[in-house]
This record gives sequence, structure tokens and C-alpha cells, in this order.
Amino acid sequence: MLAHIRHSNYAMADKILAVLAADGSAVRWLRSEAKDAGRLIDATAGGRIRSLIVATSGQVILSVVQPETIWKRMRVVVGD
Repeated sequence: MLAHIRHSNYAMADKILAVLAADGSAVRWLRSEAKDAGRLIDATAGGRIRSLIVATSGQVILSVVQPETIWKRMRVVVGD
């Protein structure tokens, strides 16, 4: 049950708690906290960050894919 998040990068769809848009001060704070704690995974390959994926493990994954697109892909993989 993998959700495609960029090129050859995938995340376990059933381990995703939230998919957030990358703009906003709360999301920037979450990103900063995850980086400081060593829980940040950058899956952007140098691209513009469009979403943050929060996993059940507490890890935060950066993605260039729009949150709506990731959500649609997750619904296909996991089901409604």
C-alpha cells in the first residue's frame, strides 16, 4: 500500500496521519521542529516544497506534490 509522492519516492499510505499544504507559519514551525529532532525526510529532489506528510512514526516528509494529489492517490491505494 504505497502512495506515490515524487518520481521514485513512495510513502506507506496506511502510515500517513496528515497531508498539509506547505504554506503557513504552523507548517513552517512543524518542519523546523522535525528537522531539529532528526525526523525530517526531504523527498523533493531539490524541487519546490508543496506539501508536508506527517507519518504515524512522527516523521515529516517534504514533497513537491500538491496535498490534493497525494490525498487522491492515497484514496486509490487505501480505498474510501
